[in-house]
Amino acid sequence: LADEAGFPVIFHVHGGGWDSGEKSNPMTPIGYWLELGYAFVSVQYRFPSMTPGGATIYEQLNDVQDAWEYVKANWGSLGVDPSMAVFVGDSAGGHLACTVAYRLGDASIRGIFNLFGATEW
Repeated sequence: LADEAGFPVIFHVHGGGWDSGEKSNPMTPIGYWLELGYAFVSVQYRFPSMTPGGATIYEQLNDVQDAWEYVKANWGSLGVDPSMAVFVGDSAGGHLACTVAYRLGDASIRGIFNLFGATEW
């Protein structure tokens, strides 16, 4: 699927109730997407229990947004095409992915796949 611009990218945010989970969750079908020709980026965000005083939801959203901005700023060296991105998240990750995509209003985010994340704002 890659062209001169790079591979289309799946930008994944893991679930875990906003206070657990891991970007390398074995339930995430990374190999499946790689075999289909997509790049796969999986994001780790801070948990309330990880930082003194606890990470807030706003800090978690900023972590996800910062990761996306890193991908966009370094697309050439990463071999991805940031204009062909889909955000994917499950549970808390679905909420974070949707909220960041909505917050950014970035036309390069071509879709959002939210697996059972909270979406009623």
